[in-house]
Amino acid sequence: MTVAWPPGIPFCPQMNTHRESGPRGAILRSPTDAGKGKSRRVTTAAPRRTRFKLQVLSTAQVAIFEDWFEAALLSGSLPFEAIHPRRQTLSIFSFDEDPAYEIVRVGVATWEIEIMVEELPS
Repeated sequence: MTVAWPPGIPFCPQMNTHRESGPRGAILRSPTDAGKGKSRRVTTAAPRRTRFKLQVLSTAQVAIFEDWFEAALLSGSLPFEAIHPRRQTLSIFSFDEDPAYEIVRVGVATWEIEIMVEELPS
């Protein structure tokens, strides 16, 4: 089951806050008795990490995000769909780290949420 990103909250609105890594866990490296170790590809569809900030959110938007995270994603345990910030295609993501997100106050009634997600292979 895949859940949609909550409406009213832009997914990665600022490209200058977006960081993306290459595939993770696609290669298995093994030591050898002598000489250089061996490496082999384990999968052709490895997950990729993406980190970004949801900037200048209102208190109401933060509440929507937290409710969506707790209720729809069951505290981040389910994957969700969103438009990939760089490729502009529909992708499937899941939260990757603990804590799943951090909320920072940036103004009187404005907030920023930093999240680390993993793009799942499709």
